[in-house]
Amino acid sequence: IEIEIKKLDSIFSKYSINSSVYAINESGYSSDAPKELLDLIALSDSLKKNTAGLFDIEIETLLSYYKRCEKEQRKLSSDSINHFVSIIIRDSIYVKNDSVYKSNPNLKIDFGGIAKGYFGDIVLKIMKKNNFKKGTANIGGQIVAMNELDNKYFKIGIRSAKSDSVVKIDSILNGSISTSGDYFRYYEIAGESYCHIVNPLTGLPSREISSVTVKAPTGAEGDAYSTALMLMNDNERDGFLKEKKEISIYIQK
Repeated sequence: IEIEIKKLDSIFSKYSINSSVYAINESGYSSDAPKELLDLIALSDSLKKNTAGLFDIEIETLLSYYKRCEKEQRKLSSDSINHFVSIIIRDSIYVKNDSVYKSNPNLKIDFGGIAKGYFGDIVLKIMKKNNFKKGTANIGGQIVAMNELDNKYFKIGIRSAKSDSVVKIDSILNGSISTSGDYFRYYEIAGESYCHIVNPLTGLPSREISSVTVKAPTGAEGDAYSTALMLMNDNERDGFLKEKKEISIYIQK
């Protein structure tokens, strides 16, 4: 499992100069892309459609601007935000002959909203292959679980968005529990704090809620959906949950 996680991190890390994602972001394409990258691009595209574009790996195009403003302590510009949003909406990442390309050199990708859940799903596959019947894996706060042994549920504590305490105990037999929130990671720019979860359609950070915890069939779904649900208003979340009856959520405002 450790070897596989290190391998996946070497592919998807946007910070490592040797990773496939770094190559795409800096040079425009990654030739002979590994299967894991091609698989996760395809899955991400499907989840982007399921969330009406609120989950989008192309968000790094915009996040890189937020990071530059934070580093330089320069106020955000609505014109710049609109410029990067237009790139995300207009341009695309695409796969051709097992290579990954982008239609605009300024387009950048980040799998931070799905990678940990996806890694968790792969960990469960390894566990099953090695005859594990019951267990959990915690990949950076994204919990995946499998139980083919009995009907005893795992108990998972959900952290309070307001204090260092457990606000709710949830249970899971098989699947995932994923949380996205604004209380651990954020940008501090010119005296203002901005949630690290940014809407790829508007360029604006999440403001509606403090956190959302999602129970889903897979880690990848839970990870991506928790990101998207942070960006929805109440009516949008209600409509989404009516469509996705296989998931449930817990919100902290």
